[in-house]
Amino acid sequence: MSRQTVALSLLLLAIVIIPSGAFGFTHPAYAADSPATSFTFAAGGDIGTPNQGAAEVSLSYLAATNPDFFLALGDLSYDRSVTGGMWCNEFKDQYNHIEIIAGAHDTGEFPPNATDSTRSYEKFVNNCPFSSPNGARIQLSPNCPAPESCYGREYYFDYPNTNSPLARFMMISPGVFNITGGCSAPCSIPHAGQTCNVQNEILYNCWPYVRGDPHYEWVNDTINDARNYYPSIRWIIVGMHKPCLSAGKENCSIGPGIFNLLLAQNVDLILQGNDHAYERSKQLALGNGTCNAIPYITDPGKNNSFVAYNSDCVVDRGSNGFYKPHVGTALVIQGNMGLGNDVDETSKYPYNAVESPYFARLMGNNTLGFGHGFVKFTVSAIEVHVQTVFTGTVQDEFRITQPPVPSFSWSPFNATVGDTVTFTASVLGGLEPYSYSWDFGDGSPVTGPIVQHVFSNSREYAVTLTLVNSLMESRTAQRIVAVGSWNAVVNCSPVQTTIEEIIGPKGITRNSTDPNSIGADYTGGGFQLVPNLQYNPQSPANPTSWPFYKRAVNLPPSCSYGRIPAFVELHNVGVRSISSSGDCSKYFDVSNGGTPYPNGLQRCVTAFNLENWNYTVCPTCYMHRVYAYIDRDWNASGHAPQSAPTRGERIDVQGFIYWEYSSVTAFWHSFSGWELLVTGWRVSQQNQTQPPNSPPPRPSKASALVIYVGLAASFVATFLGVFVLGTFYERRKRRSGSQRENHVSDLNPEAAREV
Repeated sequence: MSRQTVALSLLLLAIVIIPSGAFGFTHPAYAADSPATSFTFAAGGDIGTPNQGAAEVSLSYLAATNPDFFLALGDLSYDRSVTGGMWCNEFKDQYNHIEIIAGAHDTGEFPPNATDSTRSYEKFVNNCPFSSPNGARIQLSPNCPAPESCYGREYYFDYPNTNSPLARFMMISPGVFNITGGCSAPCSIPHAGQTCNVQNEILYNCWPYVRGDPHYEWVNDTINDARNYYPSIRWIIVGMHKPCLSAGKENCSIGPGIFNLLLAQNVDLILQGNDHAYERSKQLALGNGTCNAIPYITDPGKNNSFVAYNSDCVVDRGSNGFYKPHVGTALVIQGNMGLGNDVDETSKYPYNAVESPYFARLMGNNTLGFGHGFVKFTVSAIEVHVQTVFTGTVQDEFRITQPPVPSFSWSPFNATVGDTVTFTASVLGGLEPYSYSWDFGDGSPVTGPIVQHVFSNSREYAVTLTLVNSLMESRTAQRIVAVGSWNAVVNCSPVQTTIEEIIGPKGITRNSTDPNSIGADYTGGGFQLVPNLQYNPQSPANPTSWPFYKRAVNLPPSCSYGRIPAFVELHNVGVRSISSSGDCSKYFDVSNGGTPYPNGLQRCVTAFNLENWNYTVCPTCYMHRVYAYIDRDWNASGHAPQSAPTRGERIDVQGFIYWEYSSVTAFWHSFSGWELLVTGWRVSQQNQTQPPNSPPPRPSKASALVIYVGLAASFVATFLGVFVLGTFYERRKRRSGSQRENHVSDLNPEAAREV
């Protein structure tokens, strides 16, 4: 290690003890009253056009997950024609509480003629202003002289906005060229690995963030201010676009000064984009053994903006799923909302591969199960719970919390009424012995590490494990257990209903020249997941969006939306018009990661109509049928029913309710948009010689909503790992060239004639 590095590290360690207020902070201390219970936020970068491709899918998941706010970690757009007001409006059309920070493609770090660089960051600042989630107050850095604002460049806010905030969020812009649009010439990088420093900051209009620089001092003082004046603040979270450590392809373009300062200050989380991958570091800290600073590669002939590995800089490997608070820093690089690159690839990025031992979890294009998305954080006074929301099968979850950390599993996962379900507890950390108490949500508590329980009704149960260790430290874990599903990836309990209740009694003539084209109007249906649409025969209701992607199997639909159930079960219905030759592909939909199907196989949708077999004469028949399908992506992933029913068979079926707006004029779709995504079926358990049974009529809509209040409330209390099962919102207003299923091909012409 060089003498310069040692000297730098000692100065970094010294600077953190400078008293708060030395650089102009004079905030009075808040009263130490009881802090807010918890809040949620999400973060991600490198987004792209909000209503196209992977960015659209990621944003739809974000909208339905609905965190309190979202931190956009730079590189908002890669299309110079979609910037400023257009980009912000498209984003906010689905989700509003976005707080932004600069990215290289936003500020003009690339040549003016680059089509993937917007070079108009001031337009993002003006059109995506701070949204003040829950009234949070933004505190701008004084380092942007008027009339410029430091929003989007360098600012902080405390959250929630009470006398006892839980966290301070600091957003900074090290290593970003043309940060205020001040370059008189193109701010293109002269060579790979170029970083901002004191010598070139004017030329490249960048902020070096080195000791003595006002931006560096502002960061240090803002951290000290939070710790000295706000006793309720438990967490310091720093967001920026560019990383320092990377197992992908990026170098340490932010420079050693600011990164070592953040580690010396033991900030809890650093959130970054730029690398189009997901990378979660081990917990890092300075001052252990030989680690006085992160070691940079300085050998002659090598790029000096990469990092060498020093195991003394790792204080927790993260292999057990949690880090202790305030003993080190965890990095989360999340730059794959719209794009992707490889990770830990020695042949392509040898210097980055050297840095990969700093990371506990990696996911890139070269990772089996890669997907796009974001990271969600649930913050309370005692822990930060981190959970990825990705379209692929790869997911990650960890906590920053004091042990003990309880969790549990159960088998069988999809129990039916009367099954004996075995629950097994596990615990990380803490001091033995432990005591275990279980609440199954039905008034039958038991104790012990391994217990069994029988559920007597088909519904969702909030199961809670309470663990106490020998120091009388208590922690809880809660999961939703659904009783009644026939599919291993669907943790929902179905609502038994009928075809008539799904589609409703309101008939609409779809084609003015065909008096027999009478199909069900949306407003008569019993499962209107898109609310507040009115009946109008002259302009029939036809929602162009739906709360989930029907093809999404890695993150399947939720059990209910707006207190209306989405997962149903039909008994003793007839099968018509089987077709398995339409809507085919060799690739997963973008909502499932977009990768090739296993073994390169082609999969097709298996489509059919379900009917009440008391009504087979058309046009009356159309008000007693619903279009159903076994999806190709569900089939390719191994989560679809193993075989399809046969024409004329009587079956019981489970599935998710869906409305396909593009098919309302098709006779093979019964002149209606209603569909059923089939997740499981069986030969009818009823006497098939009698008409289909009809459950009692559904109560008025107000009464039906009351029934599902408890169900919705139970989801709020779950861990994110369960909650994310289907929290999505599908945007159907696609640009030309966007993906769109061709449902006309779901039934071949020969099968369609049988309808």
